Amino acid sequence: MTNYRIFQNVCERLFEELVKELLKDRFTVISGSFREINGRKVRVRKAHLRKRKR
Repeated sequence: MTNYRIFQNVCERLFEELVKELLKDRFTVISGSFREINGRKVRVRKAHLRKRKR
């Protein structure tokens, strides 16, 4: 059972990397923004993709 889980995680990571490489020429990654509240960093927005202007 653990071998299956490891294999599944590897496949998911490979797929994510493949998608990133394919989309890199059409989109740019806009990083998420953070705000400091009570001495701790809190994420305000998640990272997202923005279409490149050509």
